Amino acid sequence: MQPDRPSRPAAASPGADLASETTCGSLGGRRILVVGGGQLPSADAGNPVNNGRAICMTLSRAGASIACADKSTEAAELTVRSVRDGGAVAIPADVASAAGIKGMVQAARTALGGLDGLVLNVGISRREPLAELTADSWDEVMAVNLRAHMLTVQQALPLMSMHGAIVFVSSVAARLPAGMNPVY
Repeated sequence: MQPDRPSRPAAASPGADLASETTCGSLGGRRILVVGGGQLPSADAGNPVNNGRAICMTLSRAGASIACADKSTEAAELTVRSVRDGGAVAIPADVASAAGIKGMVQAARTALGGLDGLVLNVGISRREPLAELTADSWDEVMAVNLRAHMLTVQQALPLMSMHGAIVFVSSVAARLPAGMNPVY
């Protein structure tokens, strides 16, 4: 059962043009959880759309229903308002917590009526040089950037349809290591 698709106000945020493109329909009927899909507002009107919002908008344009999960409720709700035809729901979630992950996956399944796909786009950075890292700051980043991905897949996989898909998004930082961000 598909969730109600509430009407949405006209998008007046970065990336609004992405939502207005023609639906290609290749993902029609698919239900996808995008973790890290939110984007907070910016004072800079020319601020580009981030990866999470762009993913949500693109999947929706292709016909999918989206559960946009983000630690910031405001960020998730802003992305949901920018999605074409209102085909998305916002799910606040703290993926640093195993309980938060379980609740997020269950909320997405309930809101969408099932799960066909999962996009893991979440990651954080403390931008601390190696000499300033502590065990706690290391653990904080690893809890979100690594552990959360494994725990999310563990929760979602048994609930996903047989022909579902999981996408892990990484950063170019993996190929271009920098001294100010060694844990990222």
